Amino acid sequence: MLGGILWLRLHPFLSLILGAFAVGGLTSVDNIEKSMEAKYHSASFRAKINELVKERIGELKKKGESFEEQEIRKTVKKELNPSEKDKLKSDAQAKAKSYSKGNTTLSRITSAFGSTCGKIGILIAMACVIGRCLLASGAAERIVRAALALVGERATAVAFCGSAFLLGIPVFFDSLFLLAIPLVKATWLKVKKNYVLLTNAPRPNNSVKIFLEKMGMGKSILEKVYTSGEAALKYLKKNHLNDKFYHIGPPRDFDLFLDFKENKKENIDECSYFLCTGLFDKYDQDLNYYKELLNSFISKKMICTNPDLIVHRGEKKEFCAGSVAMVFEKMGGQVVYFGKPFPEVYNQSIDNNKKKVLAIGDNLNTDIKGANNMNYDSMIIANGIHKEEIQKEGIEKVLKNYKVVTNFMQSELRW
Repeated sequence: MLGGILWLRLHPFLSLILGAFAVGGLTSVDNIEKSMEAKYHSASFRAKINELVKERIGELKKKGESFEEQEIRKTVKKELNPSEKDKLKSDAQAKAKSYSKGNTTLSRITSAFGSTCGKIGILIAMACVIGRCLLASGAAERIVRAALALVGERATAVAFCGSAFLLGIPVFFDSLFLLAIPLVKATWLKVKKNYVLLTNAPRPNNSVKIFLEKMGMGKSILEKVYTSGEAALKYLKKNHLNDKFYHIGPPRDFDLFLDFKENKKENIDECSYFLCTGLFDKYDQDLNYYKELLNSFISKKMICTNPDLIVHRGEKKEFCAGSVAMVFEKMGGQVVYFGKPFPEVYNQSIDNNKKKVLAIGDNLNTDIKGANNMNYDSMIIANGIHKEEIQKEGIEKVLKNYKVVTNFMQSELRW
């Protein structure tokens, strides 16, 4: 089951069911009979002893004599007729044999699953719902914050135990393990190092957060997301709210200029500036198209919301807005960039005053160069967009080629 969760990355419930089928399929008929025989014999033996004890106590009560139930139970066990013992054993064997023949692996699993659900399933399900509500509403974080304020971050373990104890008072013990999960997450997020997930996505924060949430990212982590599109949006609202613009990029990026969409012009001659969020879907591999499109408009300013030149989608390499901006710059045009490696997005996304910062990323042109520009420490993820270059030439030469330095290197990074 653990292998299915950790290595095959299956859902825990699916892994549990598959594990049950594996165990059920590998269990021999003889072992099933022995197990059920022991179960039936134990149950019938207890029932017989309880029956005899009840009769003996009834007789003693009629006589008005005092008695000790434990002593009577011991006596009854010793006095039980051997033939009765043999009969109980033979009956258990017959039941066990009948059970092994009439119950398949599937029927045993469904029976056990149904029995468990009947006993604690609803309780566990409700605990999961309550736990999810605690995390989503921020209640778990408030509980942890109050506990940490009381005892201090050095006594984090005490704060967590106290929070879990208080939460466990109104619920059953079994549920507490599930309800404690949001407390663990909230405690960890509160006392660990702070972080920002900085992305050169040319869209507002909320749009990217919705997308990442669909991919399974937790809401407490989503609060740390900041996009180059958000930085550009603040600049546009402040400086170009009423100016006409020509949008260069796919239609899906419309939410970036939703607040001033009436300023968007379809005729390039009528615009005051270019807003570049990417490439047109029809010309996403042809940079010469943009050279011809913009050749007569070098005097206009371009605002680029994603300085990345390329991005990898699986094994496919795609151009980004930065590639169009680079074409425009080489022609003599003026480009205002928002996103890594330019300072504005860092200044907006984090409070870096007197703080030691580590920037982690796979792009030497943006992630690592941005860290160098801001005087941050940095760590390059080697199996990213520069994977082939690093494997072929080595990290030292590749860093020299891109005129950047880095403090650390790691092969993979996962969340």
